[in-house]
Amino acid sequence: MAQKNSRLFSFIGQNIKKIRQAKNISQSEFASLFNLSRPSVGAYEEGRTEPKIETLIQISRHFNISIDVLLTRELSSKDVFSLGLLNKKLDAVHESKSPGRKVVTAPFVSITERVNFLVNHLDRQYMSGLTQLGVPEKKDQIDLIIENEGTKLEVDNKGIHHQDLLLCSKNSKLKSSPEELWLIITERDFVVGRISNQKEGTITIDFDNRLYEQKIIERDRIISSYLIIGVYTRNISRPHSLEGRLLAIEEKLKKL
Repeated sequence: MAQKNSRLFSFIGQNIKKIRQAKNISQSEFASLFNLSRPSVGAYEEGRTEPKIETLIQISRHFNISIDVLLTRELSSKDVFSLGLLNKKLDAVHESKSPGRKVVTAPFVSITERVNFLVNHLDRQYMSGLTQLGVPEKKDQIDLIIENEGTKLEVDNKGIHHQDLLLCSKNSKLKSSPEELWLIITERDFVVGRISNQKEGTITIDFDNRLYEQKIIERDRIISSYLIIGVYTRNISRPHSLEGRLLAIEEKLKKL
């Protein structure tokens, strides 16, 4: 699995090493910059594993290097020292391809950051210190971006996958609709699903993956609620098997 995934990040380990060498930073010093262990940095450089998305964002911001560049091309030592100019050129290219397209930022909560968020979300200093992710502006306001955890919304390798990014718009007007996806934050948990039923004191959340049971949440335990207005994924769904296509055709024939 690690070998397959490493192809997606074929340049990240080499580029981390190039940056370290150009900046005269040891593996230990690089690790301390991003709250990593020294062996983790060595594993990145040797291609045995890849940084998590929050680590990539931190590296990108600290060294002022586009994540696209970090992942898709091998840097030279000269590149490392002239990245400011390189990034300006990349920005100009993006702007020319997407005239008038605005980018907005929102706090990002990774899977590993969820517990800290639940404990500290009322602390303004903590909230202001969260990593900010930039995404294209949408019709609805984006108030939070979270990393999805688990396979509760995944069916036959389709739907929303583990580690997909969910764009969330704060909304207290909960609706029971199979078309809408909600993030409900309680005192102890993040729950992402579809509201199937509402009673005076509770709401019921359904998950697309029927292997998971419904979750009933008491209203007085809800801290905040968000409507999911967009999803970013790196997963490419597999094509349907022949058996799956035949079953789909049979279902259509039955309806006719």
